[in-house]
Amino acid sequence: MARQKVKSEPAIKSWQEVDGALRQIGECQNLIDESEIEMNRRITDIKTETELMTRPMRDKVRSLERDIKAFVDDHRPELGGKTRQLTFGRTGYRLSSKVMPKTAKESATM
Repeated sequence: MARQKVKSEPAIKSWQEVDGALRQIGECQNLIDESEIEMNRRITDIKTETELMTRPMRDKVRSLERDIKAFVDDHRPELGGKTRQLTFGRTGYRLSSKVMPKTAKESATM
């Protein structure tokens, strides 16, 4: 015996019910939009607060990077090649001009 598809009655049986369902969809969508707007406001507030809290540390990092670059530029002959490995990172002359501190993974291997 072949399987037969079970036919179920549709939940919506009239145009008035379709209209009511569309109204409910619109109300739900409005609530979703309002929730997302509030979420984005909170995210913006948190980003602003974090920026203000971390600004002194970011400024210190930039200052230290400039100081390191100036020192390495002055002592380039002492590098013994293009890179010098130090305890907390390495300095050198590559295409990148960023200061690269050691990662936790690199620290664990030493």
